Amino acid sequence: MKKLYSLFIGIDTYHPESKVTPLEGCRNDVAAMKDFLRDTYAKSFDLSPEITLLNDQATYANIVKCLGTHHLAKAGKDDVVLMYYSGHGTQEKAAPEFEKLDPTGLQESMVCYDSGLPGKYCLADKELRILLGTIQQQGAHLTLIFDCCHSGNITRSLDDTNNGKVRQFFFPEGTPARPYQSYLDGYFVKNFPQGPSSNQLPLASHILMTACDRQEKAFELKIQRGMFSYNLLKVLGNEPNISYADLYTRCQASMFRSVEKQHPQFETIAGFDPWNKFLNLGESTRGAQATYLLSANDKNQWNVNCGGVHGLSTELNKIAEFEILEQGSGKSLGRATTASVGFQDSTVVLNNNLALDMDRSYTAKLITLPAAPYAITLKATVKGKKRYDAYVKAQQAIGRAKLSPYFELIDGNVGGKYRVDLDQDVLDIYNQETNTLIKRFGGDDDDPIFKGTIEILDQIAKWEKNLALDNRNTQFNRNAFKITAKHSDTGQVLTGLSDPANPNTEVINVQVAKNLNGKYTLPLDLELKNAAGGTLFYKALYFSRKYGVMSLNGDYLTVDEIPAQDQYIQPQALEFDLDGGRKESSEIVKFIVSTVKINEEFLLEQEELEKLGETVEFWKERGRGVDLLANARDLVKKGQDKKAPANDWFCKTVVFKLTALASEVGKTPVQMGNGKIVVKGHDSFRANLALTSAGNSTRDINSVAPLPQILGWDNLVSLDTPSRDLYSATPDTLEISNLENDADLLNNPLQIELDAQLKAGEFILPLTFDGEDFLPVGTTRELADGKVEISIHEIPEVKSEGRSILRALKMCFFKVALGQEQNKLCWIEYVDGKPKYHDTGVKEKVASAKNILLVIHGIIGNTTEMAAAMGRAISSKTVDLVLAYDYENLNTSIEANSGKLKTALEAVGIKLDKKGKFNKKFSILAHSMGGLVSRHFIEQLGGRAVVSKLILAGTPSGGSNLSKVTKYRDTALFLLPLAVNVGLAIPAIATIMGILKGSKSLTASLEQMDYNHPGHFLKNLEQSSDPKIPYYVLAGHLDLFLETDNQAKRLVNKIFKNVANVFFDEPNDIAVGVDSIKHVPVKRKPAPVFFDVKCHHLNYFSLKESVDKIVDLLKK
Repeated sequence: MKKLYSLFIGIDTYHPESKVTPLEGCRNDVAAMKDFLRDTYAKSFDLSPEITLLNDQATYANIVKCLGTHHLAKAGKDDVVLMYYSGHGTQEKAAPEFEKLDPTGLQESMVCYDSGLPGKYCLADKELRILLGTIQQQGAHLTLIFDCCHSGNITRSLDDTNNGKVRQFFFPEGTPARPYQSYLDGYFVKNFPQGPSSNQLPLASHILMTACDRQEKAFELKIQRGMFSYNLLKVLGNEPNISYADLYTRCQASMFRSVEKQHPQFETIAGFDPWNKFLNLGESTRGAQATYLLSANDKNQWNVNCGGVHGLSTELNKIAEFEILEQGSGKSLGRATTASVGFQDSTVVLNNNLALDMDRSYTAKLITLPAAPYAITLKATVKGKKRYDAYVKAQQAIGRAKLSPYFELIDGNVGGKYRVDLDQDVLDIYNQETNTLIKRFGGDDDDPIFKGTIEILDQIAKWEKNLALDNRNTQFNRNAFKITAKHSDTGQVLTGLSDPANPNTEVINVQVAKNLNGKYTLPLDLELKNAAGGTLFYKALYFSRKYGVMSLNGDYLTVDEIPAQDQYIQPQALEFDLDGGRKESSEIVKFIVSTVKINEEFLLEQEELEKLGETVEFWKERGRGVDLLANARDLVKKGQDKKAPANDWFCKTVVFKLTALASEVGKTPVQMGNGKIVVKGHDSFRANLALTSAGNSTRDINSVAPLPQILGWDNLVSLDTPSRDLYSATPDTLEISNLENDADLLNNPLQIELDAQLKAGEFILPLTFDGEDFLPVGTTRELADGKVEISIHEIPEVKSEGRSILRALKMCFFKVALGQEQNKLCWIEYVDGKPKYHDTGVKEKVASAKNILLVIHGIIGNTTEMAAAMGRAISSKTVDLVLAYDYENLNTSIEANSGKLKTALEAVGIKLDKKGKFNKKFSILAHSMGGLVSRHFIEQLGGRAVVSKLILAGTPSGGSNLSKVTKYRDTALFLLPLAVNVGLAIPAIATIMGILKGSKSLTASLEQMDYNHPGHFLKNLEQSSDPKIPYYVLAGHLDLFLETDNQAKRLVNKIFKNVANVFFDEPNDIAVGVDSIKHVPVKRKPAPVFFDVKCHHLNYFSLKESVDKIVDLLKK
């Protein structure tokens, strides 16, 4: 039996003097990986050659030792080696002698337990490369898995010239590069005194599986597991005999369901076959790979017609490998690797002295893992899923393994830009970011329906991938190619800001006025300047909103090359229209710039999709239906087929964000959106007004685009009548720009009247984004007939790191409603670490459980976040069942809710049996007012007989500011922006709005939290007899929390501009003072135990310190 030599490294806690921040899930990851291997492969391998290094065991010296002849290097030819690391990754300064390997002066490294101590270092990428070369000297199959940041290049050649915690650590700025002699105990000094070049170092054949792209972050889940490790094992658990190539695509898809900003990377190195089965179990599953043409160019270099546009990585450290075949016979001749990846072609080097005839052409088959397909969400009903599965099965029966090489439909995900909704006889394709319909297919004839869907999704995927295409590692100075846009009529230079997500994209916001013909038109002159020392060649592409890509060269731009130190000016180069009644548009022009001439045949161009937003029907008996809706045409005409560059190249993108100028603030009222919104006149304040759509917002510095994603499209108030064109978004954002005399608003606010059609229990929340935080805007007052008046006293400042633009306010209006009465006891199932509520089968679950935890929320919010946090208690087996009690917490007295809680618990068996006993451990975790409900149940209604312990978080046992007329408004104003920025649900935000308004529907429970209330609820509770059970009390300290969180401190400083500074008179968690939280009678046995925690009222269950403390208390 062959052996599996494994080395597991998991570091949650680093040396205290190293200053490396701790993690939570690394040891759990190691345990899960070991359990999986033992349960799955014990009959396939001798698993005994195993070493595990946890926390203080994982020193630099121990790791190097285990990577050598002490352990992994013992592996023989038929053995398999697995190295698994879970911990921090880092990017740090490399010794100057490695300049040939690290042109940037930086290296990727594993952070060891003692890294950062004097004379102790991280394990650097080049050290690991030497050690892997030693391990594979006898030919073992080598697999590496790294769940950390900055691991994407950790074993590569370095001169082949990124909702939870983050596994990323940077040493303090100014930390010097480590000495050259410290690398592998002097190995490099001895063998390469002047520093090595790449071809002098061994390169072991292996696969490197990493948690994320090097520019991304590796996240941890709340259940104390690494996002990558969790999903990797989830895929392997379903199919343990999978190939690495399939494991890659399925792991990508699995993670896409959970997080959009972390993409695992699998890299095959030195000829490793990605179609091998995981851990080399079974034959290679290599199928038909894409083939390309290998030929010699006029510089006697070998070229393959495959480049960045085909998905090859442009990273300096990620080479692609091809198998070279004889044309016709298909005989394998050898291999070649990329020396430089061009836009469409790549220069390759033949390996192992392979000699080929330069007058002939050869077939090149890509060996490297292909680029992951573009992920698109599939949201299907039960009947829709049956349709989809049947179609996929039919395609597989005729040899079509995948629907498309360009995209992958991922069932169950809620994120991503595009979504396919599928039901029994309807299929919709949506743009989720703009909340608009791209295409609707009706009928039951699935063959043409799915074929049409695949064609559209193919085009969308190619459009998106081509738009994102760039050479991140160009050696060329991008700023040497300068693009200037001017308004053709006025001569105004249009300036913008870099897209925060893509610094090579400039976003230019332009307000467009009507011309003499009554049209909103933007004519543009373009000035292109080459400040470089040589000629630059370029192609300009227009990416239309109908997913077309058209070349502008030859149609609008009459040249495609600019000599050194020269410029090209094209009058009226472009003209964009807001036609068809559109209020806004984003027009995208991408420049592909090359240092060599661009060929005439261009690959990226594609025709536009026809009639976006239309409905097409296919019925088995009725044939094709009619087009029910049509769209306006885009303005740029189709180009001719032309070609893209090779070798050194880069891209620059300009997005022109056009907004129709609607009107101006003056002394008379302005009606907008067919009268749905009225901006009142003002004596001195002046500004331009426009209506736009949040979903169409580009990611400029004060974009409101994320707001509907967070608070929900259904809650966003439309500011105009809906468009018949389903692909055009209805305006939902008021834009106020070109401000004059805005300081006058402080004493004379701008008033806006909105016809929101409010009902009882509903409020309007105006919000903006200032480039850093989401902020409520103005104050609101309900009027008659469901209307609301918003008074704006101040325009928030927009934070900008780029060029300044005109100050502007973009605001959305959200309708938030108080939650309906709902008293419900549920048991919690944890699916992929997320809580799933069940209100049936609770009694059966209670009967089979021995250690039960009940969570109860306060007046703000529900139990969702509490239940999610207590997944830790389940995964650590601290408890075996979590229950959640959600109740009507607004206009029902605390005593009444306590009685309903008792009834609900007794109904599921949490009560004394006939012998007067309750033989289970039953703990309660309560937040805020939920603690008063729990105390009343325990102390007044006999709950002490069944409750084992009570954990209180932020409970106002001595009263709350929310109940005091003098402070409730300031408290609510403080809580509101915090609630929005921490992502609380709409009912919770509505509760705070209701408190802010002094809503009578909230007074019943709020008034009881006044210590001096005539009903004496708190005083009566204080006089209760000793329940004789442990009480553990967590008291949040806002001031201590702000010392640890700079982002929260920044937000609080903004809030204090509008809120009286009453929150630091005494320690508090904002809603409740610390003294009040600790106002529990101490003369009890056992006495209550108090804990001070660094948090505020809304994040007791999202911060590690408080959650750790709660789980520890449950173990007592």
